[in-house]
Amino acid sequence: MEIRAFKPHIVLIGLFVITALALAFTVDVTLSDQAGVRMQLPAALDGGWFGDELRYSHDPENPKQYRVSELELPNIDPVTGEKLFTMSLPEYDALPHDTQFVKSIYTNDAAEQVFASIVLSGKERDSIHRPERCLVGQGNAIVNQHIWNFLIPLIIEVPLEGREPLKVALLETTRS
Repeated sequence: MEIRAFKPHIVLIGLFVITALALAFTVDVTLSDQAGVRMQLPAALDGGWFGDELRYSHDPENPKQYRVSELELPNIDPVTGEKLFTMSLPEYDALPHDTQFVKSIYTNDAAEQVFASIVLSGKERDSIHRPERCLVGQGNAIVNQHIWNFLIPLIIEVPLEGREPLKVALLETTRS
């Protein structure tokens, strides 16, 4: 066989080697234990919505949800004196224990409420799943999935400073 027949393959292999070397010596990957998400919700939202962080008792006899503004000490159960958590007991039992939560409930002047949360997965990836599963697991019922254009979910773009807008879908829920 002639070398001409292998010339395209040799060129391709050479390009792969050059690319691999360029990546190996020019790309810096640094692992960090620090999350790329700030685990904090704002105290207020535009339009007159005021937030209150939530804490949960893990006492099976008193699985109560508290607003931080109701508590003398933000992480102590006023009934039992035990530590309060940022996730409910069923969530704690179902998810890896290194999962982190921040939850707030926002209320406006018309007494309407909006619940917001940030969930940060730990080393195991079991804590992140579809919102439909999560919401139902927290005791919510999905009333409406806002759909646009024949079964394509309505996507809203939330502007964020310093990055591209966050694309979110709208789910309407009720909680018993």
